[in-house]
Amino acid sequence: MLQSFVEKIGIPFFSTQMGKGVIDERNPLFLGTAALSDDDFLHRAIDPVYYPQQGVIGDIANSIWQLSEQIKYRTIGISLFF
Repeated sequence: MLQSFVEKIGIPFFSTQMGKGVIDERNPLFLGTAALSDDDFLHRAIDPVYYPQQGVIGDIANSIWQLSEQIKYRTIGISLFF
């Protein structure tokens, strides 16, 4: 379900070391894996410490499916407008 969601909206993604393999890393939208080192280029794009603001309790696949069904978007070049 997560792979379908990423592909539907065309959003680039990365994985954590614990999440590797959830989506095939050969996907052209894959940016890389966030490592624990400060020199990892993904840490330069996000805060070094991330504090989640929202949580999902329940069936994550179903939650992602429901979000995917609600997204209305159009693409212009590589930009997405929601």
